[in-house]
Amino acid sequence: MLGAVLCGGKSTRMGSDKALLQLGSKTWAEIAAYKLQQLHIPTCLSVNNAQATVLRSAVTDVALVEDAIELDVKGPLLGLLSVHATYPSKDILLLACDMPYMCVDVLQHLKATFENTTTEAIVFVNGEQLEPLCAIYSAKALQLLMAKYQQQSLVKYSMHYVLQQLEVTTIQVPLQWQNYFTNVNALSDLTNL
Repeated sequence: MLGAVLCGGKSTRMGSDKALLQLGSKTWAEIAAYKLQQLHIPTCLSVNNAQATVLRSAVTDVALVEDAIELDVKGPLLGLLSVHATYPSKDILLLACDMPYMCVDVLQHLKATFENTTTEAIVFVNGEQLEPLCAIYSAKALQLLMAKYQQQSLVKYSMHYVLQQLEVTTIQVPLQWQNYFTNVNALSDLTNL
């Protein structure tokens, strides 16, 4: 298994790169990578091409995987498939860098649940909302998605649509974990940190 921190978003609503925002002395990218490393799995940062140089300087102890320019895909799926193209035999535990409240215990539960199933993907459900950016995608599932992309049968690139293409196991988020899934997208959200 490989941990992948999704950093490649455009951060339009935030106005600056969320991966480089700091909490204490660490960037959000470093914090998310550290949490994944606590699971004793190798970890990388999924980055877009524009941010690669800056992140390579800012986060020196984690491998970077740049978005594959040959993939005509948008959004988080581009990052996920780019990491898969680099590590095709690895199951990927995906974590968005803009979930700064995420707890290692939640990630450990996700990993342990995946290890006890044969499902293609495992994802949390927070209330009624799927959480595809804190999920595990098996190598088998990613091979299937890549094949669908290459055959031009992947008609949408949203993560919710992608999950509909897979055999998915869901984990209901208990009430005491709901805040861990807070996604910080705008400057106004920072007041809660």
